Amino acid sequence: MNTPATQPIEREFVHGSTEPTLDVPELPPGDVESSESSRSARAERMRAGLAAWKEAGGSRGAPKDPIEKLAENPKSLRLAITAMCWHCQNGDADPAPKWRVGNCLCVSCPLHAVRPYQQMSGRPEPAVLRS
Repeated sequence: MNTPATQPIEREFVHGSTEPTLDVPELPPGDVESSESSRSARAERMRAGLAAWKEAGGSRGAPKDPIEKLAENPKSLRLAITAMCWHCQNGDADPAPKWRVGNCLCVSCPLHAVRPYQQMSGRPEPAVLRS
């Protein structure tokens, strides 16, 4: 199919012959503008949706601690481990509970090897704990 809006792409084969393999349509100049207008229309719809969500009082609310997250999904093993470590380190009363869990010294605990926040291990003590 060789129309004015398409260009045949030819490829040379091992035996030296050529044959058209694919017709690539040329985009009319207006198509680029229409895609830009569709992006701006989508962005406008997103802004309108966000404004409506905010007007309805939408907010993410206060962050939940691991024990509250576990209450929402009690069958989650990962959340159960995180909640146990949080509870053991007195997370709700501690100013830096993630650091304390990550730097837990209770190596006899069966959860020590799978405790959360291990990336905090070895980091310096947070300023809120130094005083």
